Amino acid sequence: MVRQISATGADEKKSTAALKRKITATLQSAGSEITALSPIRELAELWYADKREEGLAPNTVERHRQILDTYILKAIGGLPVREATTGKLDRLVKEVSRRNGPGTAKLVKSVLAGMMGLATRYDALEHNPVDNVQTPKQPRPNVRALSPEQYAELRAIAVEKLRPATREERRARAGDDGRRMGGANRSGTLLDVMDFLIATGVRPAEALALTWEKVTLDAEVPFVQIDSTVVRLRGQGLIIQPRTKTGDTRLLALPEHAISMLNRRRPALIEGSRLVFTSVRGTLIDPATMRKIWRDVFRETEYSWVTQKTLRKTVATALSWAQNPGFAATQLGHTSDAMTRRFYIERSRLPHDARMVLDAFADPTLLIGSD
Repeated sequence: MVRQISATGADEKKSTAALKRKITATLQSAGSEITALSPIRELAELWYADKREEGLAPNTVERHRQILDTYILKAIGGLPVREATTGKLDRLVKEVSRRNGPGTAKLVKSVLAGMMGLATRYDALEHNPVDNVQTPKQPRPNVRALSPEQYAELRAIAVEKLRPATREERRARAGDDGRRMGGANRSGTLLDVMDFLIATGVRPAEALALTWEKVTLDAEVPFVQIDSTVVRLRGQGLIIQPRTKTGDTRLLALPEHAISMLNRRRPALIEGSRLVFTSVRGTLIDPATMRKIWRDVFRETEYSWVTQKTLRKTVATALSWAQNPGFAATQLGHTSDAMTRRFYIERSRLPHDARMVLDAFADPTLLIGSD
């Protein structure tokens, strides 16, 4: 097979040099599936195929696909691999950070690093151009947690908003149209999910994946096993996905109010469903649906700023203040307390109290162990 290669330059000397570079790049990659002249989209698809074979969690693979389609292929998919310079990739990551935030930009950089690493293994690039791409900086968030009193107020709002509607309320809501009145009952599942989240600090999607065989209420210390999450995958819909990382499975002891709630829910188990928290049909609840219900309940209240994740931060903050950040990290399922401290623990509102130690500089007899 004969491949025609051409190049242009400002003059004959530069044109010749450009042509030699193209020929060299092509020869270096001869016989490879990916060459320096291959479009980046071909490299992306090859990298993605490798990722699908690695046994990653389905939602992780889905996230890689989303990053490729939304941010990378639209911007540089048609460029040849050899034009994936550090400067171009750095500008791409910066633009994503500006438009979509540093968190998304870090994911884009991670995917690009994997793709370009694959290109170097095919000898399509001499080095990985992402090595010198600047990592977007994420500002330290202002973590807000709830006090026990605030949670009680939050829950009271939910109780009022989710109570069964009277006939008069339903008629008023339907504009006196009896055909549009609907039923009297409103789901109380959100209240029980709220109580479970504040009792455990788990992620909402982990709570919605909980099945009764993972609940142990007759032990000396009642507990739940958290090892799965609910995700939505293209072509499959909602599924329960086991967590795959080491340490993702955790056993969490239950406080009394959570035990009471679960004992109340168990007799109401819908036949054929193993789920603790279900839709009215006994099926999985979409986490996105739960988020929408949450927003509708607390919209236009003083707690409109509170999300389901706020409850996770509240648990982390309470445990950290009572014990230490490491204790909170274990409850949340973090491998270290660095993320817990940065993103989940509100800074103490109380002054740091070191008086017992510092008073010794005025009276040395106060030193521990002084004779």
